[in-house]
Amino acid sequence: MVVSSHDRREWLRRCLTALALLPERPAVVVVDNGSNDGTSGMVAHEYPQVRLLRRQRNAMAEVRNAGVAAASTPFVALADVDTGWVPGALERAVHLMREFQRLAVIAAKVLVGPHRNADPMTQFLASATRGVESDLPGPTVAGFRAGAAILRRDAFLAVGGFDPAARATGPERRLAYDLARAGWGLAYCADVLATSEHSREAVFSPGEVVMRRRVRVG
Repeated sequence: MVVSSHDRREWLRRCLTALALLPERPAVVVVDNGSNDGTSGMVAHEYPQVRLLRRQRNAMAEVRNAGVAAASTPFVALADVDTGWVPGALERAVHLMREFQRLAVIAAKVLVGPHRNADPMTQFLASATRGVESDLPGPTVAGFRAGAAILRRDAFLAVGGFDPAARATGPERRLAYDLARAGWGLAYCADVLATSEHSREAVFSPGEVVMRRRVRVG
């Protein structure tokens, strides 16, 4: 599990507390992206089991790349400080990754806010028109929400991870393209459930998907 944070100490505390309660007990890497609010000290003091990387402020793509590189597990879930995972979701994801050897990215179903409404980006992924390939567990997708995805680490590293030169939602789109070009599959899996305090709206334009942050739900 890789969680990145910049000056959101209290959000990160909540996130790490929730992750520690998961039955899967995931190994967690926190990348402190140049915080000035005591984030690193809080993590080191309150969560000694967490691996902490302190970095100067940088692009989120590079921060996530550093976290995945530091992880020691073959499959790596990503989280933001305002996202999390439903109990059992990580176990299900590991099962799928082992069963479907070409699967490089699982795009999870994201449930938003206290009422657990489906995230608009999730609704778009669920209706992907590329179909379901026989060696993948769900619809093939060309993009995903980074804070609610699970990666096959060796595939991710082999294509160079997220591209820091890509802007906005570009890193996810670029990674999806690089993985597909290398023969890997990306799939939306409705039975792998993530949670979020905020939704992401999918806005469509020719050849791309742009996600905009929406107001907090609930």
